Amino acid sequence: MKHANRFAAAGAPAQQPGYVARVAGGVLLPVFTVLSAVWFTALVLVLLSGWWALENGQFGFWSHGHGFNTEDLPRWLALVAVLAAYALLALPIGAARRAARYYANGGLAHGWADLWSALLWIAIVAVILFVAWRYAPWLQQGLHELLGTSTTTIVVAI
Repeated sequence: MKHANRFAAAGAPAQQPGYVARVAGGVLLPVFTVLSAVWFTALVLVLLSGWWALENGQFGFWSHGHGFNTEDLPRWLALVAVLAAYALLALPIGAARRAARYYANGGLAHGWADLWSALLWIAIVAVILFVAWRYAPWLQQGLHELLGTSTTTIVVAI
C-alpha cells in the first residue's frame, strides 16, 4: 500500500505556476526566441561562409608557411568545430526558451506562446537571411557552388 501511494503522488499533475512566473515567462520568451533565432542564423551564415572560404582558399588570416595550410584542413573538422561552438550556447538558450514557453502557457505543455514564439523565430531568421542574401555576394556564390544551381534558380525557389 505504501508503494501505491508513492507512485500516485509521482503521477499527480504539477501545481500551476503563479502569476509572477507566467508574466516572467511571457516577458522572457521573446528575448530567448530572438537569441535563438539570431544564434541559429549565425550558424547558417558561418557554415556557408566557411564552406565558401574552404572551397575558394580564402582563409587569408594565416600567412603561408607558418604550419597551417587550408588544403590540409578537412571540411568535416571545420564543421564539427562550428557545430560544437553552436551547441555550447544553443543548448542553454533552448532550455531557457522551453522554460519560458512553459511558464507563459500557464504550466501547459502547449499553448498560445508556442505559436507566437515559432512565428517570431521564423520571421527573424527569414529577415536576417534575406538581408544577408541581399548584401553578401559571397553568400550567393557559396550557395550556388554548394547546390550546383544558378543563383536565379535559388531566388525563384525561395
